[in-house]
Amino acid sequence: MKEKLSELGLTEEQISRVIEIIGSAGSGSGENSGNIGNVGNGETERLKQEIIEYKERIKELEAQSVIDDELRKAGARNVRAVRALIDFENLEIQGSKVTGLEEQIKALTAGEDTAFLFSKKQGLKGVKPAFSSGKPSKKDFKDYSYDDWDEYFKRKG
Repeated sequence: MKEKLSELGLTEEQISRVIEIIGSAGSGSGENSGNIGNVGNGETERLKQEIIEYKERIKELEAQSVIDDELRKAGARNVRAVRALIDFENLEIQGSKVTGLEEQIKALTAGEDTAFLFSKKQGLKGVKPAFSSGKPSKKDFKDYSYDDWDEYFKRKG
């Protein structure tokens, strides 16, 4: 039996644990008695409990992800720092929607002592390249002569 388990890629520790579980099933007739279905009800309950704990942890991680996304959308400069100021007890998480978070974000962005944690959303400002006064030039810049450049800079000021 050890050979078959090692062929499956199990480590020595895992092999000894499997044999221990099978042996504790109370078979009485050796290693391979066919009573594997009755293997440790306590072990089954422990595994069921672990699955429940993992599912709860997955829900927590999904909620954290949704909250982090909302904070990024709100312009948080440091999501971890802002998350520390969120009151999670007043949040209600329903799938990918978090109720109560928007109010807390508004309060943080408006607060004098917390507004610096959020960046103000600003559009890009500046000159549009290859344009003068918002109108496209008739020539491409690479085709400009000395006189064209002189005129361009006179208009530009």
